[in-house]
Amino acid sequence: MVRAIVRIHASTPALRYPALLFLAGFLAHNSDHLRRGLAVLTPEVLWIGSLSGVITLAAIGLTLLNYRFSPLLAVAVGFGMALGVSIVHLLPRWSAFSDSLVQANADAFTWLAVLAELSGALVFALAGLRLAYPTKATR
Repeated sequence: MVRAIVRIHASTPALRYPALLFLAGFLAHNSDHLRRGLAVLTPEVLWIGSLSGVITLAAIGLTLLNYRFSPLLAVAVGFGMALGVSIVHLLPRWSAFSDSLVQANADAFTWLAVLAELSGALVFALAGLRLAYPTKATR
């Protein structure tokens, strides 16, 4: 059963390295939330962040295990996380789903951590896009 889901050959660095980069950004961002304290978050941000964290870790884990659909998973999760992190952190406060860094006067580490996760998510998504939909030049 596992062999039907996971590829047998070694994984391609074209998606493995972006997954590890995304993981590093994800860990930096979430460790910053712990550093700042969870009390500054609304329950909505905490729950949506927890759910997206589980999805992110599952996507990265499946990618590292060579799941056959990991390029498509990278596209969906990478772009979804980039959009979600941007909406929650980079926009001015707009709802209970906001943790605006602009209005919170966040320090440099917080900005760096959020931008690291955002960048990692985009790199992961673009690498997945390149593998899922190869062009003549990449075949």
